[in-house]
Amino acid sequence: MYYEPEYKAKCHKRVWKRLGRYIFGISYQSYLDYLKMDVSDIPATPFEARQAQLKLVDKLLERELERMKHPVRREKPEKWKKEPVEQG
Repeated sequence: MYYEPEYKAKCHKRVWKRLGRYIFGISYQSYLDYLKMDVSDIPATPFEARQAQLKLVDKLLERELERMKHPVRREKPEKWKKEPVEQG
């Protein structure tokens, strides 16, 4: 995740709302709750699983960056376009 302390739009909470919840599937508050848990008895993640996880995160971040570079803009239907008003 891209965190910049000086830039409010890239604070931990906003970065989590934009990316983390899609990657990990939990809210920011749940993330904070998990940080408080004692994990000393949990074994380390196997190397293959970690590599697969990193690959998935890279794909998700790449997709998000592409979306930010090339936003999709829908064309307005003709009926939505403003028609000239007659002065009279």
